Parts: sequence; C-alpha cells; structure tokens
Amino acid sequence: MKTHLDFENEDSLACLFKKVVSKSIPNKNGIDHPVIISEFSAKRGRADLICAVLENEITDFDKVWLIAQSLSEINKARIIALLRKSVGVREDHLQESLGLSIHTIKKHVRDLLKVGIIEKTSSNLLKLSKGFNIPKVEIWAFELKLNNWKRAFYQAQRYRGFSHNIVVVMPNGRLNAAKDNIGSFLRLNVGLASLSKNGDLEFISKPKKERPSSKGHYLYSLGKILTEYIESNSNTAPETRNSSHTIS
Repeated sequence: MKTHLDFENEDSLACLFKKVVSKSIPNKNGIDHPVIISEFSAKRGRADLICAVLENEITDFDKVWLIAQSLSEINKARIIALLRKSVGVREDHLQESLGLSIHTIKKHVRDLLKVGIIEKTSSNLLKLSKGFNIPKVEIWAFELKLNNWKRAFYQAQRYRGFSHNIVVVMPNGRLNAAKDNIGSFLRLNVGLASLSKNGDLEFISKPKKERPSSKGHYLYSLGKILTEYIESNSNTAPETRNSSHTIS
C-alpha cells in the first residue's frame, strides 16, 4: 500500500535524486558542479545516473575536445588503454589483444596519429605521445530502484568496469530488506543510500573508491563525460572547432 512518503515511480525518484546528489558526493577539488548524466550507457550496462568529479577545471577546451572525441569511440579507447608513453607496441599486438581486424587497427591508429594522441617510433612501435594527458575524473555510478534491492544490487555491479564507486539508491521507506542484507553490500563494496521525498539523501554505507576494472571502458565513459562537460561549459559550439587542431 502506498503512503504519502512513497515516490510515484522510479522517474520521480530519479528526478529528485538528480537535484540533490551533487551535494552528497565527496569533492575535495573545489569544483562546484560535477558532471551529472542520466541513463548513462557505457557498453557495460546503463546506469540510472552517473556523477563525475573532475580533479581540475578544464581550460584548454580544444585540446580536451579532441581527446574526448577519440575516447568516445570504444575501439579507440581500448587501443589507448593498451598504450604507454615509455614502451612502444606493434600494431599486430593491438590486433591480437583486441580481436579486431588489422584494417580496423590501422584506421584507428591513423586517426590517433593525426590528432597527436599517439606517436610512432623509428622502429614503427606505437606509444602515447608526450603531450597526451588524460584528465583525472572520478566516476560515481548509481542504480535507483523503488523496492527490488536484489535486482539493483546485481545491476550496480555491472558498472565496475567504468566507475570508481557504485551505489544503490532506494526510497527511505523501502530500505529494510536491503539493510537486512548490508553484509552483502559491504563485502562486494556496493554503497547503499536512501532518499526521502523531501530530498534528504543518507548513505547507509559508502563504497570505497576502487579502480575501474576495465581501463578501456573507463576511457570510453570518460570521453562521453568530457564531451558533456565541454558542451555545457564552453562558449564555442563543437561544430565550429578547428578540425586540424592537435593536442601537441
């Protein structure tokens, strides 16, 4: 039976949560507005909402825009994830590691060379360029449910591939069953939070920050987050950016 304390549906829960979540996320960097995106798809599940905290303000929008556009293509993100600045690798190593055709590898390599994200050594080995630095961003992923805590718990764990913190959020009046199983949340490092209809967000348990389990999927997600950030904060429309610009 519904009471006046219940949310009408998950959309109303998500709408209110989006308004209050930024005040409850640890932010030691002094950046007022984290990037918040609803229904965030990262190739490893679709999170109801993510909150991304940037370590530093972005000032060179053109440079970061180029990085974001490359990272937003999953296979380019996976290639970048395998490269280092100190040690070069061969194209056939990328092909073997990623299971892509050599034609696809060569196409993506040409694109990444063109914008200066990677460079080729005299012995034709591929490395990240000296001028390429990935903006540091901490990602929180949230799964919202009215009452089915088990399903929320299962779905939230799919977000480990791209996020540092995962949290299940439920109405405060429907949290008893989840609280009774708090040991499972703690054991698998899944946060649990309650939200009241007046906007009070309370963490029953906060997750410990962990490195995303898939660097490629994290970088892909980062590309989408940076794109959203730039589109929301830059005065220059994306379509007017200089396509010949490089990150060097």
